[in-house]
Amino acid sequence: MKTVKRACPCFFTESSPSSSGRYNKHKQDVYSVEDPSPSNSAVAVQHLEAAHRESVLCVCPVSAGTTASGGADNAVVIYDYQKGEVVKKWTGHEKEVKCLCYSAEAEAVFSGSRDLRVCMWRMDSDHPVAEFEKHDLVVSAIDIDTDNKLLCTGSRDNSVRLYDIPTTHTIGKAHISRNLVTCVAWLPNSMEVAQTSEDKTLKLWDMRRLEVIHTSIIKQYIQTSCAVSPDGLYCLTTSNGFGGHGCEATLWDLRQRQLLHEFKGHEQTIGACAFVPTPEGSRYLVATCSSDALLKIWDRDTARCLSTVCIEGGGQLTGLAAFDNGELCCSSVKSGIHVVKFDTAQTSGNQLLARRYATY
Repeated sequence: MKTVKRACPCFFTESSPSSSGRYNKHKQDVYSVEDPSPSNSAVAVQHLEAAHRESVLCVCPVSAGTTASGGADNAVVIYDYQKGEVVKKWTGHEKEVKCLCYSAEAEAVFSGSRDLRVCMWRMDSDHPVAEFEKHDLVVSAIDIDTDNKLLCTGSRDNSVRLYDIPTTHTIGKAHISRNLVTCVAWLPNSMEVAQTSEDKTLKLWDMRRLEVIHTSIIKQYIQTSCAVSPDGLYCLTTSNGFGGHGCEATLWDLRQRQLLHEFKGHEQTIGACAFVPTPEGSRYLVATCSSDALLKIWDRDTARCLSTVCIEGGGQLTGLAAFDNGELCCSSVKSGIHVVKFDTAQTSGNQLLARRYATY
């Protein structure tokens, strides 16, 4: 069973529309604490101890109720939001933490930073237990394979690198002109990695040879993040944009290597995406979060938006962590990490009940 959890870096624009205008535009499909569904009473948002002192740039799941996150305060944090407390904080990076992933088998967090370093952290140490060869520019993407033996990173230096985790040795590196890497995601039980780039494409890598085996059609806008479904059959990518131009997520069939459909409805750059775990027999869901301060949950197969939650005061939304228990954690530039709860059993027509209930 794959227990690797990964968070790609945020990718956002410098401005977004006002909260009031944005919120009113999407009012018909918003279920939030500030404006609940007419059939549901408001639930107070719990304001917990903050995980970071500055902007949170990435977040990933560790276990039910627990996340790992990286921020502009140079910190990597393990946080238990059920107890409302920091479990562990590491401050060994010299600049902001742009991406991270977690492995239960290795009991470790792996992080990439603007300081060019790639570090491995464990609970029993206040310092990195391992460091890997530095990139030449900002480390923007990171993920580990299902067997927890190989680490893949990407950078704005146009390179994808492969490391051996037990020895920290660099197995190989591949540079492609203009391949400013925005995200990487390992396909489960595979030696293939999906990678998005500022060159507006999705690439599939064969990590045995460190070669690109497929490049998608060129999208109109920069591809900012990607996620691979648990069965390894689909890849979700997201676009930058503004004023509703671009700002879409795209579902790709990895077997046929073709575009299936797009998810449209955001007004600004989408910073992160995730496949959302659902009970067997339920509809398949995906989630996106954007610089328009909206988190959206979609039907994977119809591209219909089922719910929109407004993270008022959050500014740009930068990362997503999805849990098996119907919870999503969304990191933000201005107001920490927000916990959104949804229930696939509570639907109204083509809408899904979701609400924000905690922030930390």
